[in-house]
Amino acid sequence: MKSKITSHILIALGASLLSVTSNLSAQEVKQGMNSLLTPLRDLQPYLVDQDAFSDSANGQKISSLLQDLRKHFHTIERIPTKFHNLPGFTENLRQVSDLLDNSTRRFSEGKTSYAW
Repeated sequence: MKSKITSHILIALGASLLSVTSNLSAQEVKQGMNSLLTPLRDLQPYLVDQDAFSDSANGQKISSLLQDLRKHFHTIERIPTKFHNLPGFTENLRQVSDLLDNSTRRFSEGKTSYAW
């Protein structure tokens, strides 16, 4: 389940970023990808280990990473609307946004098991 969610996030990120490459410079695309992939990569050790994810010693770092990922993912909404008509694009974007919003909210409420 966790790897399926991670793969959905990566697919949505990749598709979203690839669709805007014609309007952005290579440097802007790289910065956009890094702003999303860096927090996702840094979250990986916690996503594969529920004990580490739930450990209060890691709480501040995980919260910060979730917020970074959520903040930067939402910037994808600036993609031109013509891409939103592609089959599944809008729905995948909404699902990933909802997942990130929900996980961030549940984590901040102390419901780490649910957030994980």
